[in-house]
Amino acid sequence: MKNLYLLASLLLCLIACQEKNTPKDITKQTNIPKIDTISYELISISKEFGDCEGETDKCITATVKYVAVNGNQPIAHQLINTSVEKMIKGNAPTITASLDSFITEAKNFFEEFPDVPTGYGLEIEQSVLLNTPTILTIEAFNYAFTGGAHGNYGTVYYNFDAITGQVIDLKDILVADYAVSLKKIAEPIFKKNYLEEGMTNYSDAGFYFENDVFKMTDNFAITKEGLKFLYNPYEVAPYALGQQEIVIPFASLKDLILPNGLLEKMIPQ
Repeated sequence: MKNLYLLASLLLCLIACQEKNTPKDITKQTNIPKIDTISYELISISKEFGDCEGETDKCITATVKYVAVNGNQPIAHQLINTSVEKMIKGNAPTITASLDSFITEAKNFFEEFPDVPTGYGLEIEQSVLLNTPTILTIEAFNYAFTGGAHGNYGTVYYNFDAITGQVIDLKDILVADYAVSLKKIAEPIFKKNYLEEGMTNYSDAGFYFENDVFKMTDNFAITKEGLKFLYNPYEVAPYALGQQEIVIPFASLKDLILPNGLLEKMIPQ
């Protein structure tokens, strides 16, 4: 599945902190009911140990807030929940177990390197961007600090068919051979957003598209306004330039939207 390397790399790389007092594990789970077109909850789980009340560089934290659907399509919504949990926990049996494993790795690191003076943290926070009877779009923000000059972060979008529970890809909502036409629509929007007047090369603005040729990202969200595409740090530009995003209005996509498909009703009349 697209961009899963982002979640996997964040979870695998975080294995360090310094232990000052006896390590402690604190787990909190809060269910926050949300009612929209599809009923869902935001479930929060947190873990910490070390000196988290004093010096933050002696503390390690891991927090997750994720979407759990509990609507009236039990089979489809269970598929969505399974997909969401898999994105976070990887091969661990549960999300909580994955955080426990993370804490254990940190403790083992303490024993081997007790003088490493740094605080480490992981944060994964999901939210619902679009909630209709047929489409559920989830945004997942991921941040990790493992020492060094700065933390690393990224945002990944997941679009689900609310009726079947399946992940929605571009090929499921756009006509065949959409790629060339979609790029032609997207590139002027990107240039307008991120190139200064008079610039002709992306490299002049700090971007490193291969051969200075614009490319689409497969990280997209279905929103009320249109299709949003987001490039994460290091994807096409250095960390200092942050994230880049463009929104293509549905009106601009009317010739590419699959007839009788999930997006047909989104086209302005």
